[in-house]
Amino acid sequence: MDVQRHRAETDTRRTGLGSTVSGLALAIGLTLTASPVLAQQGASTAATQAEIAFNIPAQSLNRAILAYADRAGVQVFYDVDIVSGLRSTPIQGRFSPEQALARMLAGTGIGYRFSGNTVSLSNPARADASGTTADGSLMLDTITVQGQGATTEGSGSYTTSEMATATGLPLSIRETPQSVSVVTRQRMNDQILNSTADILKTTTGIQVQEWDSQRTEPFSRGFYLDSFQYDGVALNNLNAMYGEHRSDTLQYDRVEVLRGANGLVSGSGNPSGAVNFVRKHADSKVLTGEVSATIGSWNDFRETADVTTPLTADGSVRARMIVSRNDKDSFVERQSTESGLFYGIVDADLGPDTKLSFGAEYQRRDIDSAIWSGLPALFSDGTLTHFRRGLNTAPDWAYWDTENTNFFGSFEHRFANDWTLALDAVHVRKKGQAKLLYTWGQPDPVTGLGLDAWPSNYWHDATQTVVSAKLNGSYELFGRQHEFFSGVTSDWMDEDYAYYLSSNVAPVGSIFQSDGSYPEPTWGAERLRVSKIDQFGAYAATRLNLTDGLKLIGGARFTHIETETLREWTGDRTSRTEDEITPYAGVTYDVSPNLTLYASYADVFRVQTERDINDKYLDPVTGSNIEAGLKGSWFGDRLNGSIAVFRALEDNVAVATGDYIPGTTTPAYRAAQGVETRGIEGELSGELTPGWNLTVGATVLESKDRDGNDVNTTIPREMVRLFTTYTLPGEWNRLTIGGGVNWQGETYLPISTSTGTVRYTQSPYATVGLMARYDFNATVSAQLNVENLFDKRYVQILEGDEQISFGAPRRAFLRLSSKF
Repeated sequence: MDVQRHRAETDTRRTGLGSTVSGLALAIGLTLTASPVLAQQGASTAATQAEIAFNIPAQSLNRAILAYADRAGVQVFYDVDIVSGLRSTPIQGRFSPEQALARMLAGTGIGYRFSGNTVSLSNPARADASGTTADGSLMLDTITVQGQGATTEGSGSYTTSEMATATGLPLSIRETPQSVSVVTRQRMNDQILNSTADILKTTTGIQVQEWDSQRTEPFSRGFYLDSFQYDGVALNNLNAMYGEHRSDTLQYDRVEVLRGANGLVSGSGNPSGAVNFVRKHADSKVLTGEVSATIGSWNDFRETADVTTPLTADGSVRARMIVSRNDKDSFVERQSTESGLFYGIVDADLGPDTKLSFGAEYQRRDIDSAIWSGLPALFSDGTLTHFRRGLNTAPDWAYWDTENTNFFGSFEHRFANDWTLALDAVHVRKKGQAKLLYTWGQPDPVTGLGLDAWPSNYWHDATQTVVSAKLNGSYELFGRQHEFFSGVTSDWMDEDYAYYLSSNVAPVGSIFQSDGSYPEPTWGAERLRVSKIDQFGAYAATRLNLTDGLKLIGGARFTHIETETLREWTGDRTSRTEDEITPYAGVTYDVSPNLTLYASYADVFRVQTERDINDKYLDPVTGSNIEAGLKGSWFGDRLNGSIAVFRALEDNVAVATGDYIPGTTTPAYRAAQGVETRGIEGELSGELTPGWNLTVGATVLESKDRDGNDVNTTIPREMVRLFTTYTLPGEWNRLTIGGGVNWQGETYLPISTSTGTVRYTQSPYATVGLMARYDFNATVSAQLNVENLFDKRYVQILEGDEQISFGAPRRAFLRLSSKF
């Protein structure tokens, strides 16, 4: 392993992120200019009718036509047989009736012809070579939208019609026998959810602890949530040390969140759940795109571009490129962040039943004056600290930089018998480098003295490669059709982690006078740790349609894992091999056309990347998860609801000790036994009426160890997440308004002092957000968002460090976007 090569590459941190992203943007422009198709793209003929507001979501084409006719005030003549089984493209914005109809029919091949106040639709099979039908109606060029049933971009919806994160089977939310949520592209835009942490903080049942400028820790149902998938392929997130939780989300169509055990498909049976990021694809056969600029509090400037173009004349090969750049300061004094994203994907239709996709993603994040962990919770006399929210104990020489590169590809073929084979490959490289100062202790309430210092200088470099094959389809048994799903996955991960010894460490001055002037120590010898995790998994599941309303899902997964760690400065080597079979079972029963009862059971087995104080991996988490509930869907699956009770029993649960592995920036953990979490959860998400979107969820839980003691008390036992938007009717239909509330119950942490134990408590609190968007026309809009409207002062208690981290004060964002 070439340690020096890694180090040399990492040391290029100051080459200029702006130049990198600007160069990528220029490359996009050159690519688009060179596209052989662009010269053939003529301007669309302008419709002569006056523009009116449309808000017709994706649905069956027959229903969409009826809604269109009512809104446009026209009569539509067609044979219902020619639209059978087709879905419409969503329409949202101001268009002429002809423009709206053309957009709605995109991807169907259906032709139309206007005559006064009537429209005739024609069967494309009757079109002649000139592109017109026998009755003279215009034939539209087909715009293929792959997977429109699940794709949320452009739908204007807060829900999706299907997902496979829980079982691997493409099921609707109501058919899935576990609690699931989806954060759609529309909701990301409405709430300006630009990072992974932003998304998770607004999701039902998820609590996100923000430790410092880089690290966040999400929790679900009382357990640490570290199972992350990308288009269904599971990747290790390495405790967020590489900035995964702060990464940009512009490249995602939606984020699917599963709560509860997820070991069947991903191989990491986390009792908390899994997060699946579903990427955007190049679906359009014509040039489309969007550019935007956002300005926010604390000098937050963000620019984005998202462009799709065909690469062949028939549109069978298409490309999409997305770039973003974000420069911002912070409410934390002296801290600034520069980040950027480049994402590119090519989608190729190799035939009517075969699709190939491949692409790359690059993200970089540089933080100056980066704070490491939080602020002291108590003074030396046992009283609560009272700092200003922007206090930063980091020195000016501190920084924390991360860089992630992801190459991915997929191949999918549908056979004549309607079975589907999917192949996926992912290669990821994650790099990080930092110089940080950790301060801890309980300072004097008057002088602010008494803190200790621990400087850190480290770099790390990790690669992960995953290949998988999946096969699914239907089969007949006892006169009924059933579904089957299977797959195999191989995963190889290597990580180098090096830190430098320090000397001449200066004493810490008064915390009240932290101004960045703390001197940098002298750095000494390097200490290198090399780690390796190899995994292999094979799984299979089937859904048996026992009756028209009763479905049974059963499956199992075999997992083989090998881990090895070498500390080069001592020669100490540790290794471990594990084999495990984890079963899964679920049942659903339709009690009405809109309501379904369900229950599920899953064993839990998850290899942990958390380490103990001796720098050794904790034993795998084992246990079981059971859940039961009621789900509903209404208005053609545009509105979904659920309520569930759950119970999880786990051993070897990682609990932070409050210490760090000696000489490193890695937190040390211990394994807790017999942790039981039980609770109740509910959610309603989707479209209540045309133009009114809503998502609301509530969670109540308790988590105890085998002795009855509360576990993870810094995680709230009660949470409510609410956000809604409404597009005004009539003359005000260009305006959309919205707002939301995040509420959580009490959290606390007992902290030992020289005079006894003090219970630090954060009382229940709520933060309120508002938004408004105005559409100047069908392509240009402006949006204003305000977060923490009433400037609520609150803290998150950091259990391992016995410290606190302040939540952000009131802030605002103004976004201007233009589509083409």
